Amino acid sequence: MPVTEHIEGAFEGNLAWLDALDHRSEVYAGPAVYALMAQQAFQRLIGQSWVLYIGHSRLLGGESDRARFYGYRFHPYNLHSGRIRLWAQTLIDEHGWQISLRWHIGGPENAARDERKLLIEHQQDHCELPPFNRRNE
Repeated sequence: MPVTEHIEGAFEGNLAWLDALDHRSEVYAGPAVYALMAQQAFQRLIGQSWVLYIGHSRLLGGESDRARFYGYRFHPYNLHSGRIRLWAQTLIDEHGWQISLRWHIGGPENAARDERKLLIEHQQDHCELPPFNRRNE
């Protein structure tokens, strides 16, 4: 099954990216694997994908300043969260894209395992990682 179909079928959480940033208490407050998804497919080396980023967190949402989405919302200059937020905002502002946050609840070990599995599946489907999953910058 292509990774996009897996995410669409198995991920129970779904919020627009900007809503997730502004209302992080609505994002699941626990361990989860998550994906940033474009509304429309875009070209990859092989085929097309809707997946911009796949990650995992021990604390995805909620009000804590340790939550992943606190970092995306309030620390945009952190290398990891700042880069993802900047790229997503550029696609929204300059190209009119709509981006959503999808998440799947799991324990800390399960979330990390599920992230690795989805990244491997994406790489097998498209011969590359999702565009926001660059590890060398």
